[in-house]
Amino acid sequence: MFTRASKLFFGLALAGLIGGILYGIITNGFAGGGVVSVLSGDGAVNAVIGPLTLGYKGGVGDQLGYSLFMGFAVCSFAMAFSTSAFRDGDPEALAELANSSSVPPISEPNDISQWPIVAAFSLALMTLGVAVGPVLFSIGAAVLAVAAFEWVIKDWSERATGDAEVNRIIRNRLMYPVELPIAGLTVIAIIVFSFCADLFGYGKLMLTAFLLHSLSAVVTFAAVPVYAQFGKEGAYWCLNIGMWLFALGNGTCEAVINPLTASLFPKNKTHWLNILHAGWPLGLILGAVIVLGFGQVGTPIRWEIKLGIFLVPVLFYGGLMFNRPFPRSEATRSGIPMSTMIVTLVSPVLLFLFVMHALVGYVELGTDSWITNITTQVLANETKALLAFIWTNALMFTLRFFAGPIVHKINPIGLLMGSAVLGALGLFLLGMPFTNTVVLWVVAVTIYGIGKTFYWPTLLGVISERFPKGGALALGISGGIGMLSAGFLGGPGIGYKQDYFAVEKIKETSTPTYDRYKAPDASGFPILTSVIPDQLPAVAGLDNGKLKVFDDYKGQVMQVYTLERAEPKTPTDKMPLLLADKAALGDKPRETKKVDVIVGGKTETVNVTFITAEDYAKLEDESKKAGKEPPPLLKTSLQSDLGTLLQLEKDGKPIEAKLKDSMTKQKDWWDKDGQPNFSADEQKLDEARLYGAKTALLYTAAIPAVLVIGFLLLFIYFYTKGGYKQVHLDNDPTTPDR
Repeated sequence: MFTRASKLFFGLALAGLIGGILYGIITNGFAGGGVVSVLSGDGAVNAVIGPLTLGYKGGVGDQLGYSLFMGFAVCSFAMAFSTSAFRDGDPEALAELANSSSVPPISEPNDISQWPIVAAFSLALMTLGVAVGPVLFSIGAAVLAVAAFEWVIKDWSERATGDAEVNRIIRNRLMYPVELPIAGLTVIAIIVFSFCADLFGYGKLMLTAFLLHSLSAVVTFAAVPVYAQFGKEGAYWCLNIGMWLFALGNGTCEAVINPLTASLFPKNKTHWLNILHAGWPLGLILGAVIVLGFGQVGTPIRWEIKLGIFLVPVLFYGGLMFNRPFPRSEATRSGIPMSTMIVTLVSPVLLFLFVMHALVGYVELGTDSWITNITTQVLANETKALLAFIWTNALMFTLRFFAGPIVHKINPIGLLMGSAVLGALGLFLLGMPFTNTVVLWVVAVTIYGIGKTFYWPTLLGVISERFPKGGALALGISGGIGMLSAGFLGGPGIGYKQDYFAVEKIKETSTPTYDRYKAPDASGFPILTSVIPDQLPAVAGLDNGKLKVFDDYKGQVMQVYTLERAEPKTPTDKMPLLLADKAALGDKPRETKKVDVIVGGKTETVNVTFITAEDYAKLEDESKKAGKEPPPLLKTSLQSDLGTLLQLEKDGKPIEAKLKDSMTKQKDWWDKDGQPNFSADEQKLDEARLYGAKTALLYTAAIPAVLVIGFLLLFIYFYTKGGYKQVHLDNDPTTPDR
C-alpha cells in the first residue's frame, strides 16, 4: 500500500533519478564541445547510455553533480519504502492509532503556491544554460530542485490534517531546519553573480541589474490594478515578486561594482573603493531628505510615488552605462582560471578576513538599522533624530574621499584598527546614561560615525589588494558574508538586546505595565539562544503594535499641548479633536478630559477633547454651511487602518478576516487597558525603552573591541612578513597568495 508520505518520497526519488540522467547527458555534451553538436553526432549513444547505466557503458559527465542527483534518488527511495512499510502519513493508519472508526478530515489548499512560478523561472535558466554553459544550467537545476521540494512539501502538509494551524506547524517543523540555513543563502545572489563577473563580464551583469530593477517596479506597481481584479492574493504576489526582483538587482550591482572598481584602479584599490562606497551614506542622506520633504507636504502622497523614487538612480546608472565599454576583470586579464580563484578562498588569512567582515556587517549595518529609532527615543524628537542621522552620514561621505592619503601614512590595517577603536568608544559613549542631551549625543555619534566610516570599503580593499587571484569571487563572498551577518545576526541581535534589557527594567518598575504591553511570543538571540539558552534566554519583549498605538496617542496629546501653550493663543474651535468610539464616551457625543503627559521631564496636564465619528461628521456639515473649516480630527494609525478596512468591507471588497480580528482585538485592548492607564504607564515605558536601547548599544561596543584585537593580529602578522604590501598580478600572476 502506498501511503501519502511514501508517494511524496517516491516522487522525489523519481525526480532525482531523471534529474541525474539529464544532468549526465547535458554535461557529457558540454565536455564534448556542445550539447546540440554531441547529441546530433556520433557521440550521442555514449552520451546517453553512460548516465542510464550509472557509468557502466560510458561516461556520466560531471561526476560530482551526477552523484549528488543519484544519491538523492537512492535516499528518497529508501524513505519511500520505509514510510510505505510503516504506513506513515496514512489517514486510515492514523484512525487506527487513535482507535477511531472515522478517517481524519483532510482540508483542501486555500492559497496560491509561489513555487510553480519559481520552477518555471528555473526551467528558463536551464534552457538558457544549454546554450550558454554549465554554470547557468547548474544554477537553474539547483533552483528547480529547491522549488520542486518546497512545492511537494507545501502540497503534502496542507493535506496532513483537517486543521490548517496543525498543518502549518507540521510543515514548519519539517522545513525550518532546512529553510533557515538556505534562507541565509539568498545573499548567494552576490556570490553567484561574482562567479559570473569573471565568466560573462561586467557589462552584461550591469544590464541584468538594470532589467531586474526596472522589472521590479513594473511588477510592484501592478499590485493596485491586480488587487482590483484578483483581490489580496494577487496583490500580495505582485509585491512579493517585485521585492525579490529588486533584491536580485541589488545583489547583482553589489557583485559588479566592487571588482569593477578594483579592475579600474589596480594600483590604488583601497582609496577608490572608499570613494565608491561614499555613495552609500550619500544615498542615506538623500533618503532622509526625501522623507523630510514628504513630511512637509500637506496632502497624503501615494505609495507608488514614494516607492517610485528609486527609479531615478536606476535610470541614472542605466544611462551612464549605456553603450560604454567595460574592462575585463583583473583576474581574467591575468589569465587566472576559476580553479585558482576557488583555491585562493581557503587561504587562512583570507578566511580570517571573512570572519572580520562578518563582525563589520554586524556592527555597522546592524547598528544602522536601529540607530535612528534609538536616537528618537534619546532625543525625544523624530526630526532631531533624522538630522543627527544626516550629520553622521554626511561625515562618512566626506571622510571616505580621504582614505587614500590616510592609507599612505598608516596602511589599510592601521586605518581599520584605528576605526575599530573609535567605533568601540563611540558605541560605549552612546550607551552611557549621561549621554542624554543633544550636544553629548551628537559628540558620541560623531565619534562612532568616524569609526565606522572606513570599515566596509577598506576591508574590501585589503582583500582585493592581498588576494587579487580571488577575483570578483573573493570580494563577492566577503560582501555576502557581511550582509548575511547584518541581516541574520546584527539587526535581530541588537533588537533582542533592546527587548531583554527593556523587559528587565520595566519588571523592576511596574509589572502591571509590562503585563499590559507584553508581546504574545518570546524570541531569542539568533542561533545562540538555542545553543546557550541559560545565558541568552528567549524573552517576550514589548509588543510593537501596542507601542505604536501608545506613541500615536502620545503624539496627539503633545500636539494639543503645543497648541494650548502657543502664542497667540489658539482659538477653542481650532483645537484638534481626538477620535473616540461611542463605547468609550457613553451617551456623550464628545467629552473633554484632563490627560497627564510628561514634557521635558515634568508632568503637564492637557485638556483633550474626544469626539465620535458620527458627531464629527455633523460638525463638518455645520462648519461647511457656516463657511468655516472644522477643527482637525486626529486618529491613531490603528484607527485609520481599521476604518479603511471596515470601509472596504462595506464596499464589498475582499478583506483578510484574521487582519480584521487582530486589529479589532488591539483596539479593544487600547480602549479597555491602554488608554485608561496611559498616564500611569508613560514614564515607565519611556524609561524602559530608553534603558533597553542604550544598554544594547553598550553591549554592541564589544564587537568593535573584538575587531581591534583582530586587526592588531593582522598588523602583527604583516609586520613579521616585512610589512603590508599590495600584490600585483601583472608582476607574477603565478605566485599564490598566502
